[in-house]
Amino acid sequence: MAKSIKAVTRPASELASPPPRESAAPAAQNKPVHSIRYGNIKATIWQNPSETNGPFHTVSVTRSWRDDKDQWHDSQSFNFKDLPSLAKAITDAHSWIAWTERRQGESQSTRQ
Repeated sequence: MAKSIKAVTRPASELASPPPRESAAPAAQNKPVHSIRYGNIKATIWQNPSETNGPFHTVSVTRSWRDDKDQWHDSQSFNFKDLPSLAKAITDAHSWIAWTERRQGESQSTRQ
């Protein structure tokens, strides 16, 4: 019997960001604009600046797992059983980015 997985989305203001490394460039300290989670799969959406075409979005996807010492880790490798949640998270990330960019385009056209 398949388990039901509930999606959890959080605004960027509620996301915890890791402490910046001393050698980190300013772009590496960028905070995510949105996060989508299905079980142990998380898609994190980032907005990046571009001098030529304005801001653009990228997505990083991780799988959280716990070791035998009860410490949490993130991996970018996925098991067969992770693939449905991975596909859903990526599809939702695509939808969120499309909605956001459409909304930003509409707000820019009303200002002109």
